Amino acid sequence: PFAREPEGCGGLGSVAVSADGAVVLWAPRDARAAFSRDGGKTWTVADGLPAPVKSPDWAPWYLRLAADPVNPKKLYAFNALKGEVLRSEDGGAHFEVSATRLRPIPEYELQYASIKAVPDREGEVWVTTKMELARSSDSGKSFRFVGKVQEAHGFGFGRAAPGQDFPAVYLSGKVDDLVGFFRSDDAGKTFVRINDDAHQYGGA
Repeated sequence: PFAREPEGCGGLGSVAVSADGAVVLWAPRDARAAFSRDGGKTWTVADGLPAPVKSPDWAPWYLRLAADPVNPKKLYAFNALKGEVLRSEDGGAHFEVSATRLRPIPEYELQYASIKAVPDREGEVWVTTKMELARSSDSGKSFRFVGKVQEAHGFGFGRAAPGQDFPAVYLSGKVDDLVGFFRSDDAGKTFVRINDDAHQYGGA
């Protein structure tokens, strides 16, 4: 347990840790996002991130965080309710809106919201909004939609396929009108379904 928590902390929320482990950034429920540089002994409000909003207990927290895996100064936030991505280049102390074109997500679909940084690649950030899988290669300044993905319920990265240098992308969602689990070995240009109709798993 941390020695202290951010003021007004309601627990839960989203957490990111900088690439060098020096900064913990926490967006807890019902409180302003804050960062700690001393392992949770003290917390400072992160400037530029949105204030907490009242949401139903059943809804996940709307502000999602990610840390660049290479540059410890870069951290990212996704305001799912507005469809905005924010970026910090000073270890979480200050954030600025960097992209605004993503789909705002209603409360009842917040479980689909996520932002993730690609392992070992500075500035490569991907976001899901359920109806979109979006990719940025410039630290969240601009996003483009990935392949023929029609719905993105959850995603992650794995070891690159033989002969490839970009991590494999795993997706639960809908591609080319087909619902299932998919893998891409070419950074989202094409996807191959890796489950079948008898193994749908109830979602992810």
